[in-house]
Amino acid sequence: MESGNTVFYIVATIIIIHFVVGFLFLARKLSGPVVEEEEKQAETRQAGD
Repeated sequence: MESGNTVFYIVATIIIIHFVVGFLFLARKLSGPVVEEEEKQAETRQAGD
């Protein structure tokens, strides 16, 4: 009956990793624009002037 526990642990690990990755993605999305993107926009504005 060890294989039943193994499958349970694998599925539980995948679900936990899914929640962690989703939370990190959401936190990054809500944190606002990345500094690198702002620098690229500033460079494009200067090139356009």
